[in-house]
Amino acid sequence: KIFALAQVVGIGPSLTPLLVPMASEFKKLEAEAKAEVNAARNTSFGDKLLLLVHFTFTQCRPILMFYASFKSYQVIFMNFQVLHAGVLTNAIEQEVRTPVNMTLVDYYDCVKMDIASLDTHFASPYITKCIGAVGHQMYKMPITDNLMASILNVSCMAIVHVFVLVLVVELIRSGVRGYGHGAYVAFTWKVENSLPHKICAGGVIGFCALLLFVFLRFLIGLIMQGQMGTAMPALITMIPPLAGLFGASWHLMNPSDIPKIDFTSSDFKEVQFKRKLMKISQDNDSFFKDVIHAVHHHQAGLEGDLKEYAPGGQYSDEAEVLSIVKVVDKASATSQKDEQKPLVSPA
Repeated sequence: KIFALAQVVGIGPSLTPLLVPMASEFKKLEAEAKAEVNAARNTSFGDKLLLLVHFTFTQCRPILMFYASFKSYQVIFMNFQVLHAGVLTNAIEQEVRTPVNMTLVDYYDCVKMDIASLDTHFASPYITKCIGAVGHQMYKMPITDNLMASILNVSCMAIVHVFVLVLVVELIRSGVRGYGHGAYVAFTWKVENSLPHKICAGGVIGFCALLLFVFLRFLIGLIMQGQMGTAMPALITMIPPLAGLFGASWHLMNPSDIPKIDFTSSDFKEVQFKRKLMKISQDNDSFFKDVIHAVHHHQAGLEGDLKEYAPGGQYSDEAEVLSIVKVVDKASATSQKDEQKPLVSPA
């Protein structure tokens, strides 16, 4: 524009070299101004808090659900083994209760506490207060039951900690500023398709395979001993945590599909969407699909839908959002799936 203006006003070619640094300086100032505007968008403490809540309960939800499901299953499994599978005998009960005249209620509470401690002690042999020395009855392994339970517990915790660490490190590296920041949406696609994430997901699958082997061995033992009728109530209560365990691992092994746009570009990362507080449980991939639907509606003349996500001001405006999804429109226009086609072909 500066060169064109020079030609209009009749500035000679001899002064053209002076305009080059002016144009460069102008571009630099323009870039700095744009950066300041982007930095000022939604950097409040409240937006940071929303980011933390959303990250914890959506991005970390599968791995946290994985650990919670494992702990629930482990408690039910150990309770049944100790109370119904011959680990606790009448002789052990009398040996503990008789000397101190312990009531049945107190003894039951003591047994529950001992069971809860089995997966946190690596001592072998492990002498408990109310169920005696821990043997090999539960897992039928060369190592004691408490050692096996503790190894499973620590392994699961290690997988969870490494998984969360991978997510947090990538979140920090992404330069995310807030809940509606484009860089946060791009973070989801990048981290879920990264090599560290895939390695951690492989560890989750390996752990689930080991747990499935232990459970099947336990189930076959019940069938061979004719105790299925006695164990059925416990088995029924084991189904929900097992379903949660394998459901979480399946989710981790199936990352979000990478959209057909350049989500690594600076333009996409600097977009600031307006996201409703009521939809804080919605993951980033589902949110962006809603944005794409709003873009298609905008192309059909229903401009209110896109305005909801890009009202301007401290948020991006409609033009800015439309500029980052052009490739999506082109890719969708050639798709064979009707639901992926834009309502109106882009000009």
